[in-house]
Amino acid sequence: TFPPRHQNSANSWSPGKKPDAESEAANANAFDHWNVVLAQSLHRELLDRLKAPDRGKKLMHLAVLRPLKCPGVLVECGFLTSDVEAAKIATPAYRQEIADALSAGIRSYIKEVEAAGAAFPPKAEIGSTASLAKG
Repeated sequence: TFPPRHQNSANSWSPGKKPDAESEAANANAFDHWNVVLAQSLHRELLDRLKAPDRGKKLMHLAVLRPLKCPGVLVECGFLTSDVEAAKIATPAYRQEIADALSAGIRSYIKEVEAAGAAFPPKAEIGSTASLAKG
């Protein structure tokens, strides 16, 4: 997920790395809460359905997430640099399992949004996008 404003990314957690928190809000920051809810829903379903090792959820200042004007996350479903993972991903059945897990995660996210009494898709908090409205 895109880190909330003033929060460091996972890249800065390593020894010797400098803090990289951003003081300027990005469009994605208008949905910080919903980004986390979406990430958790997808993460839970991917782990439950794929029985894959848990590499955790990461916060990263990714250019692909920065301009979003809706909740969003980036999902890495495996690494082609790993011979074992590449072999699994090469099979249509495993790719279908990934798609099914992502679909279930999205459905779970929608249920959580609705249970919170929020509109779907979630709107940005009033006041949090004032500086973003121009962008």
